[in-house]
Amino acid sequence: KQMDYLFRRLREDFDAPGRKVLDICCGYGRLIHFLNEFDPRQEYYCLDYSEALIAKARHTFAALPNIHCEVADLYALSPRYDKAFDIAINYKTLYCLPYYEQAVAQFVKATRRRIYITSPFFEGDIDFISKIYPHATSEPEKYTYSNAYSIPKFVKYCKSLGVKKVEFEDMRIDIDLEPPPHKDILKTHTVQTVDQGRLEITGLLVLDWKLAVLTL
Repeated sequence: KQMDYLFRRLREDFDAPGRKVLDICCGYGRLIHFLNEFDPRQEYYCLDYSEALIAKARHTFAALPNIHCEVADLYALSPRYDKAFDIAINYKTLYCLPYYEQAVAQFVKATRRRIYITSPFFEGDIDFISKIYPHATSEPEKYTYSNAYSIPKFVKYCKSLGVKKVEFEDMRIDIDLEPPPHKDILKTHTVQTVDQGRLEITGLLVLDWKLAVLTL
């Protein structure tokens, strides 16, 4: 459902075959699978720091010559990636990082035309930086981030990198997601509101997913 928002925007970028499309922080290639179904004429590049996940992606896409999987560190991309890609996509990862600035700078460095980012964002001038401890008692030092970033500040930072335009689109879904069976499990579920449609919630956090489109 949420990928549909991305694919609708990508139609205008996929105006010709052979576009170089980067999926940065690709994991094992879930998004690339659906992108290739959407338009197999393009050249897709999966980059992730995890050797195990890239090995799985390479195995999955071994028979597809238009999909290239490489181990790479988001925070230290090789100079050979400088402006190497027409389009870059970062799908549901930015909010899990300690903050976005270093990552977005790398996206801009690697991309020629347009960058697509999905993350929770907030319309006001407030950043929400949250640490989640999924096993607070048994693993008190182990946490992940679940952030929502201020749109005004994000736009200002992108413009400082030379981005010409930043657009946002809500990514609300129109299906119900069931709550977790008990309170010790982290699972996203939906709550129906009176006038705002469905809200996605994980634990106590509202996930206001937006598609950010950066035009270079």
